[in-house]
Formats: sequence, structure tokens, C-alpha cells
Amino acid sequence: MVILGIDTSTEYAGVCLYDHGVLHEVTWRSGRNHTVQLADRLARMLREGGIAVSDLTGIAVAIGPGSFSGVRVGVAMAKSMALALDVPLAGIPTLDAIAHQHAWFCGAIRPVIDGGRGQIATALYTGGNWSATARGEPALADLVALLPVTEPTLFCGEVYPELHALITRSGGELARSIGPAAHARRAGFLAELAEARFRRGDTDDPLTLQPVYLRRPAILDRTPGADATAPIRSNPCPT
Repeated sequence: MVILGIDTSTEYAGVCLYDHGVLHEVTWRSGRNHTVQLADRLARMLREGGIAVSDLTGIAVAIGPGSFSGVRVGVAMAKSMALALDVPLAGIPTLDAIAHQHAWFCGAIRPVIDGGRGQIATALYTGGNWSATARGEPALADLVALLPVTEPTLFCGEVYPELHALITRSGGELARSIGPAAHARRAGFLAELAEARFRRGDTDDPLTLQPVYLRRPAILDRTPGADATAPIRSNPCPT
């Protein structure tokens, strides 16, 4: 089956075509321009890959955590396409996809992305033999509170220079972190996880799939009368 993978979780974005392996893949630094750039990148990739939209047989999308607007753009596009094409949809947590990308590491894998307000969004996985098993739910955290580590641990994802320096300084001898070239997420790993789900008959309903948010959107904190202590609830993206 030809799977279209879409990941717009953060300032790094990626799309791919996958059929028992990557057919075509594009990763770029979108910043906050997901809405403007995503449709054009998808159209260009399909054209260059020689794949018609009607050839797609499954859609995979990263559902967060990540930036509020970025995640919504990708999820809305994926849901719309799955409904229009009547093909299966798989929403993959962004941290799962990052961990899978680095599952060659035998030990603890800690993917991180920017959580805003000086925090990271993260979760802990057990890696090895290209398999990453989650040990718990994603959460917001202060990186310094996770250091030093007590077992071999790979910090991956958006480990920018300041985070890398902190891990090097305070992580201890068992801490490792990726280099700058590995910051970007590859949509092929997202699609690979989705393919495994499709083989099991495990799909998501395009009408009810919701993004994963760990923090309230900043705009709500500026809204008069908004309860800043209210629990986070992710609403279904418009299709």
C-alpha cells in the first residue's frame, strides 16, 4: 500500500510516500509557515514521485505534542484526505515517531521537543533492535530535573545546542545526545509505524481523531475570563 506520511508538529516538517520502504521523502524547516507550505510540498512530492492522489491507500499523521497551530495543520490535512479518498488513517504520537527513528540505540531513549516556556515535551522509551517501547505517557518537564541519568540514555529529537550543552554538563557518563544533523524528524519512520498498524487493522476514525496537546494554547491564557488552571482538552480538527 502507498502511505502518505505528514508531520507538521514543530518548526521542522516532513512528508513522505511509503510502500514497504520510503519512495519519496522531504524534510524542511517550515518555521511557522505550515499552512502556506504543506499543500505545495505535498503536491510537489506526489508529482516528483510519480504518484497520483488516487494511488494513495493510507494516510499517516503526527498528532503531537508540538506547536498548537503546526499540529492542527497536519492533522486537518490528513483527516480531510482520508475522508475524501476513503482510505485508512493512523495518527501517530510525535514522540513515538522520534523514538522509532532512533530505536537502533539499546537503552533508554528520551525524545524531546520544545514544550514552550522553557520546558520540553518528552517521554521515556526502551530501545533496541529497531523497536521503541514507551514506558509512560508524554509530559512537560524541565530538562535539568531529568539529569543526571541512571542508565544509558539517548536524548534525541530537537536537542538544540543549549540542551546538548546541559546534557553534556549535567547528564553524567551514561547520557548521550544526537548531533545537529539528526534534529529533523523523518516522516518515513512515522509511515513505518502506521504501516504496522494498518497490517493489524488498527486505524483511527477521521471524524474523531484528536491532536495531543500538553499545554493550553497561549491565546487562551490571554483571553479574558479563561481559566488558566482548566484541564487541557484537544478539540477535533476541522476537516
